Amino acid sequence: MNTLLVTLASQGLNVGQDGVCLTVKGTTPTRLWALIHELAAAPQPDPLALADSVRTKARDKYDRYLGEDLLNLAYAARALDIPAAWATLADLANLPRPDDPPGTADHDNDERSELRDFVL
Repeated sequence: MNTLLVTLASQGLNVGQDGVCLTVKGTTPTRLWALIHELAAAPQPDPLALADSVRTKARDKYDRYLGEDLLNLAYAARALDIPAAWATLADLANLPRPDDPPGTADHDNDERSELRDFVL
């Protein structure tokens, strides 16, 4: 679950974890579906590169003493499961294309538009 969250966040989405769900804000179902298709078709990312996109990686007692490279390595090893995340993305990519709620398709990059939150 964390790997999907980090992956979507690295693509510029505002993603939060709510229990067993991911909440994606500021997008439409169709845009999220298209991004999932792109990610599923792309090669799996390097775990260290993905870990580098995470702001707060320190979890264990002595993590604050690690340099950035070791911190990325530690985070990737304990918090990322890229093969499982890409298998999940492939499963999600096989779902039918969703419909956008009325009024959202006309506001692609309009910050004033009220886009709903979507849950994976």
